[in-house]
Amino acid sequence: MGKTLWKSQNVSLNGFFQRKHHLVPAVLDEAGLLSKYPNLPQSIQTGFLLKLPKITETQTPPNTTTIIGLSNQFNNIINLKITKQRYLGPITRDDMESLIGPFQSSPFSIIPKPGRPDNFCILQNYSFPHNILNTFPNPSINSSINSDNFPTTWGTFTVISLLIHQLLPNSQVGTRDVTEAYQTIPLHHSQWPRAVARIRDDAFCIDMSTCFGVSPSLGVYGSLTDAGTDLFCSHGIGPLAKWVDDHIFFRILLKYLPKYNCQCAKRYTNLAAQGRTKTGWWQTLVL
Repeated sequence: MGKTLWKSQNVSLNGFFQRKHHLVPAVLDEAGLLSKYPNLPQSIQTGFLLKLPKITETQTPPNTTTIIGLSNQFNNIINLKITKQRYLGPITRDDMESLIGPFQSSPFSIIPKPGRPDNFCILQNYSFPHNILNTFPNPSINSSINSDNFPTTWGTFTVISLLIHQLLPNSQVGTRDVTEAYQTIPLHHSQWPRAVARIRDDAFCIDMSTCFGVSPSLGVYGSLTDAGTDLFCSHGIGPLAKWVDDHIFFRILLKYLPKYNCQCAKRYTNLAAQGRTKTGWWQTLVL
């Protein structure tokens, strides 16, 4: 490959969803992808369904002790989410129940960001409680969800290695990262009772986007990025791969493009002959 690397940049999807959601059906249809992603336009407009369990009794476990020691940092993060209209609130428990009915919150913890000790991120444990307790009789949000029902593609080490191995001379590579990826994915209002954040003893907010700690969030976000990568490919942008919100793009010199496309066609023929699994993935990576 050539030595030139495109500078890694962050891309935010928030503004796109707010202003351009009405264009999504036409964009997918033009690329021949609407039948592959029939629910995506509606999900972008009204929010994604994570198949979260129904809540019949309010349950609000306390946050972990890490919040006490870093209360200022925790409050700063929460206030930023409220300012950016990602959180709806805060309101009292009684008001929350009047608004959305019985609800369940999951306990927060706060940790330093890797390599950035002065920056912190908050995590919600949607797997709490791990066992049913007298004090917390509701099962955890994650316990009733099968994440296998939310598949997505992965740019694994094997996939990236194959892509690099098959490149032709003087190819280039660049990476892109989606800023605050999960927070760009709107959550359908029917899911809100399972996505409540306990801020203080009697102060609660609704998280209106998918949360990192909920098991189907990866697949839900992945359904959007799968469509995105397919759109890139439909416009001749590639080869490419992704790992959650990180994308890697390869650029082939024009003089080698016919040869590379011919090689891709042969590999696709080999894969098609081997068939797919029931979930739609290729049976093997033998090319």
